[in-house]
Amino acid sequence: MRKLGLMPDMYWGKNRKYSSYKGTIGKTAPNILNQKFDEIKPLKVFHTDITEIKMENDKKGYISLIMDEASNEIMGLQVSDSPNFNLIRKYIE
Repeated sequence: MRKLGLMPDMYWGKNRKYSSYKGTIGKTAPNILNQKFDEIKPLKVFHTDITEIKMENDKKGYISLIMDEASNEIMGLQVSDSPNFNLIRKYIE
């Protein structure tokens, strides 16, 4: 098969590069900051991030924090075993 250049269909997927891009999925929030992250009034603009960490028992943990744009202070921190909405719900209620 190799000499004739033949390859079964089930192996063609391994020759392509991996791409996780699936296009635009879901809704996009309005850009009310216009990409200008230089707020000077405290408690007006907040950033949030969820970080995945691998723990010693081979499980994953997730840390979510919320930070004030003006003062760069950490306003809150939450830890969970799954990256779901409950991880940040505390901050928006």
